[in-house]
Amino acid sequence: MVGSGLSACVPCCWDDEFAAFRHDFSASHGNQTPDEYLGGLSDGSEYGDFDSGGPEAVARTVSRFMESAAGHSNGPSSIYQAEVAAAFCRHPTPDLWQAKNTKGQERRVALVYEWESKPSQIRRFVQAPVPLTHEGLLQKLCHKRFVDPDQPESIVGIDADRRLIYIDSLDPLIISILAKTTTCLETPVVQRTILRYLTARTCFDAHITVRGFKTFGLELNISYFSLRQGGRPVLDQRSRWDRKGYLRETLCSPRDPSSPCSIPGALYSIYETQLSIAVTGVDHWRWTAWAFVDNWFEPEDSVSTYYEGGETTAQPDPLAAGQVDVDPPIRYPREYFLKVFEIRILEIEKEWNYMLQVLQEEVQRIDADPLFGSPQRSFESEQGREKIRRLSAWNGDMIRLVGTLLKSLSRTLGAWDVFQKTDIGYFLYDDASCTKRPEQLLPSLRIIEKTFLNLHVTREELEQVRWSVEELGRGLARGEKNYATFVQQRTGEHIKLLTWVTIGWSPVVIATGMCSAQAGIFPFHNNIGDFFGAVLVIGGLVGVSIAVLLNRHSKLLEWKIMSAPHVVMHPSHSPDDEPVDNGGAEKPMTFPARAFSRQPTVGSIFSGRTLVPRLSGLRTRPTDLSHPPRAKRNDVNSMA
Repeated sequence: MVGSGLSACVPCCWDDEFAAFRHDFSASHGNQTPDEYLGGLSDGSEYGDFDSGGPEAVARTVSRFMESAAGHSNGPSSIYQAEVAAAFCRHPTPDLWQAKNTKGQERRVALVYEWESKPSQIRRFVQAPVPLTHEGLLQKLCHKRFVDPDQPESIVGIDADRRLIYIDSLDPLIISILAKTTTCLETPVVQRTILRYLTARTCFDAHITVRGFKTFGLELNISYFSLRQGGRPVLDQRSRWDRKGYLRETLCSPRDPSSPCSIPGALYSIYETQLSIAVTGVDHWRWTAWAFVDNWFEPEDSVSTYYEGGETTAQPDPLAAGQVDVDPPIRYPREYFLKVFEIRILEIEKEWNYMLQVLQEEVQRIDADPLFGSPQRSFESEQGREKIRRLSAWNGDMIRLVGTLLKSLSRTLGAWDVFQKTDIGYFLYDDASCTKRPEQLLPSLRIIEKTFLNLHVTREELEQVRWSVEELGRGLARGEKNYATFVQQRTGEHIKLLTWVTIGWSPVVIATGMCSAQAGIFPFHNNIGDFFGAVLVIGGLVGVSIAVLLNRHSKLLEWKIMSAPHVVMHPSHSPDDEPVDNGGAEKPMTFPARAFSRQPTVGSIFSGRTLVPRLSGLRTRPTDLSHPPRAKRNDVNSMA
């Protein structure tokens, strides 16, 4: 069973106070924003800052919201998250402001679903959901969520007890809207979710507040990659908060080494994707679910995809990837969170498996190239060398690509391991005694746990892909090294041939120079006889010099062989040989190494062959020079 054996190490459990309708919750408390708590305004009038103040005004609004703690002390973490969010809002994309100022062309960025939910009433839509633009989202969220009887001027209607907010491709304007409209009870969860979305953080978190009014928070943040084949790569136009490139990374496939370099395009593109989902509330009837989803590279998960229109028509739940109906909704927040978790993690597993399959097929295709069978021969032609260069570039790019994917997948698995050891208790136990289990949650937990086990297998297979790519790289390196050795040997042979040609023609050149000198310097006349005589004399001198050098080289080689360790021959006896009677031990025959030396010849000196005698059945006795030799125990006894 899921979570078996964790009761002793999991200190957290669900608070049964959330299972009852809390009458201590007031509408004024649920509608209060951080600006109202701090004495500011939050009526939507600051929306004009988008036009008048521009990005700087948005950054100030967001920074104030990210630093606010609604009565709690602001620490370094609040300052850091405020700096990250404000820096992201200071550098929006140019088309964001253009779309805001152009009526009728604004991007639809959000879907908001609201229900009235009371123990004695039937759940129903507060208002039919429609795709919202930036301005529509602000107007929607500025409406007071709960009807406050103490304020007659408040909007007359019904309470929006349960709310689902789906936002695709979070941008600075959306963050500013959330900063103006998020209530104090929701602020900590929204702050963390925005920060983790901007920094592409992977973590799974569940907690219950211990200060102030008690609330719960369930958070799901996963950073992963999605592979799409064909087409031109798409770049995320949003800038990172630290100004180091785009907010999300686009990884292009390594160029196919079998195609010419003049062919542009990529076989596939891999897009960094972030999914951030949070559920927070005060009990099982009043809670809010947020979802920040990346779909900047494809429209399949956009707001328009999930909107079908109509008040009574069943609609897919965008937080659950459209696999469950949004109405009627799932009642319990933990059950809804785990259902969304289950559906989304299965989708992410499909992305990883698809990516693994594409990479495995590509590596197998490259590995089957006949070039890897004999990479040394491929260097002999210019076309082969060009293909080797393309293969080396592909190999380096593929190693970096697989390494990036492995790092992302390892972070996801590590975050799940931490969650299993800490916050999973909120989904395993319904009371402080850790005896009552929520049976309706266990099926989703089992599927989630099994999915992460499958992701462990995926990581191992990715490790195997990286090992295969590295092995191909080592094969290319060996082929390149062998080719370099071959080129050096061939160059040495050419130099050797050129040296013999130079030595052979040197007497003629010297004699020509002597006969061309002025009269009186050398005792020669300018005639053919003296010329040939000079050639013969100089040739003889050159030959004598070569003989002396060869003789000296042979003696030096003989001295080196004599100074080498003795050679021990272990004779291998055949069945026909006579047995050796030496007490059961076979005494090796020792010969001085000089007995196997031989005089070098001119051909062997310049042919490049090593002058090592062929000693069949011989081997040298290893000598350890780090320690002095020691007498054997039987030799010491014999001397005694």
